[in-house]
Amino acid sequence: MKVIINLLLAILFVFSIEVYSQITNPADKNTTTSNMGNLQLNSSTSRSDPYQLLSEMKEPSINNLGYPVEGVVDADKYIVGQGDLFSLGLYGYLNQIIPIAVSLEGTVIIPTVGEIDLNGCTLKTAKEKVIKAVKKRYFSSDVSFTLSQPRTFLIQVSGLTQGTYPVTSLTRCSQVLSAIIFDTLNVQKKQDYTKMEETMRFSLRNIELKRKNGSTVRVDIYKYFITKDEIYNPYLQEGDLLKVPITGLNINCISIYGAVQLQGNYEYAEGDDLETLVGLGKGFEPNAEPDSILLYRPF
Repeated sequence: MKVIINLLLAILFVFSIEVYSQITNPADKNTTTSNMGNLQLNSSTSRSDPYQLLSEMKEPSINNLGYPVEGVVDADKYIVGQGDLFSLGLYGYLNQIIPIAVSLEGTVIIPTVGEIDLNGCTLKTAKEKVIKAVKKRYFSSDVSFTLSQPRTFLIQVSGLTQGTYPVTSLTRCSQVLSAIIFDTLNVQKKQDYTKMEETMRFSLRNIELKRKNGSTVRVDIYKYFITKDEIYNPYLQEGDLLKVPITGLNINCISIYGAVQLQGNYEYAEGDDLETLVGLGKGFEPNAEPDSILLYRPF
C-alpha cells in the first residue's frame, strides 16, 4: 500500500513540474495572456450569441461610387431612399455599431426596436425619427444614425444618346453628361461627337430633367457654373429621364465680343439677360468699360 501511495505522489509531482514549465515558458505565456484578454473581452458583452453579434457588426462592402463626392452631405436636402446604407451607433452600457440598409419598401428594420418608414424623408428627418425610436428602447444610451454610403440606381438618357446609366443619389446631371461625352473606352462614340461639333452641338443649357412625379426641371450647366445655384444642376433621383437635345449655334445663339475674358457664341436659353451673357463670357477684362456696352439685335 505504501508503495502505491509513493508512486501516485511521484506521478503528481511530475505533472506539477510539467504544468509549471508551461506557465513559465515565455512563448506559452504570451499565448495565455492573449487568450485571457479575449475571454475578458467576450465576457464584457451582454449578447449570448457572439456569432450574431459579429454578423451585425460586419461592415458592408463599399462599392465604387463612380464619381467623387463634392463634400459633406446637406442633411436638409438629401432625400433618403431604397438602398441607402446607414450606421446605427449605441453608446453606453452597450457599445455597438450596426449597419442598417433601407429596404425596397423604404423602411429600416432595427432589432428590438421595429420597422421605421424613411421613404422620401430628408436625411435630417430620418435621423430624428430613428434616434427617437431607438431612444425609447435604449433610453440610457447615446444614439447616432449616420449615412455611410449613398444608394445606386438607374436613370434614362435620351436625345444625345439612348440608354440607362447607373448613378448614385449624390450624382449631378453634369456628371452624367461628362461620363457620356468623355467615354474614352468607346472610340466610335468619340468620333461621332467630334463630327457633331463641326455642324451641330448637344445642348448644355436647355436640358430637360423629367421627374418620376411628372415635374420637369430645366438644367443649365453653364448657368450652374456661373451662379453655383444647384437649381440649374440638381442631384438625380430614381425614375429620372434626362433629355439632352441637339442644337445648332447658327439658329439658337447669343454672342459677346469685346473686353470680356472669353469672346464667342453661346447657346441661348429662355430668360437670359445681359448679366447672364457677361457671365458666359467669364466676366469683364480689367480695362473694360461696363457703362459703354452696345447691344445689337438683328431684328
